[in-house]
Amino acid sequence: MSEQENTPVIKKWAALIDLDFVALDGLQLLKQIAADALANAGTLTDALFVRFFLDKDIETAVGGALAFFKKEKEDVKDIADGIKAEFKAKIATASVQSLAKAIIKKAAEEDGEIVTLSSMDTETSAAMLTAIGLTDETACIEARNANPGSYSTDVWTRAMRMAGLAPRYCIALTATAKSARGALMANVKVAAVVSPMTEFLDFAGVDIVRSATTAADAKDIIALVAHK
Repeated sequence: MSEQENTPVIKKWAALIDLDFVALDGLQLLKQIAADALANAGTLTDALFVRFFLDKDIETAVGGALAFFKKEKEDVKDIADGIKAEFKAKIATASVQSLAKAIIKKAAEEDGEIVTLSSMDTETSAAMLTAIGLTDETACIEARNANPGSYSTDVWTRAMRMAGLAPRYCIALTATAKSARGALMANVKVAAVVSPMTEFLDFAGVDIVRSATTAADAKDIIALVAHK
């Protein structure tokens, strides 16, 4: 083996990707599961889902929605546990989002590093990595106390350190405003990855806002952190 073959690849940039809501369309999945679970109480529109469920504990979200629908709250825990169990069972089968897929592809081509984050357990996270074309050797920060798609500054900092690059060469891809604020406090670049359900949220301070379904936007995001 030559000396060149022994030389480790120096990563030029890193994308810190939320598995739950950015790599996979877990946001739409969670909304559908919650809407079905609450169907007897009322219609959970996109606006109501964002109001009660986004960045919130599922049990708190269910309680808030039932109160809004003026329904009894005695079975809140059972409903919440059912939503969480179904989300865990189905998240690895959610649609792979085009933007994240394009960034993962460019990382393989351009000496980029991919670090993922998830609120799921090890087994579920591994299935999610497989679903988006990565192996279980890909770094994954498990934030089991986090709500789906919502990560604190500490979690983003752990992801940055796992990437092994300075903050200016790391960009966090997140789908919620609270998670974006957490990433900003970690001093990394931040891309808000939005859908029609979330595009109106206040993503003040982020470096770029792009659609989850537009693969061509990957180059704009990588340009913020790539260096030669």
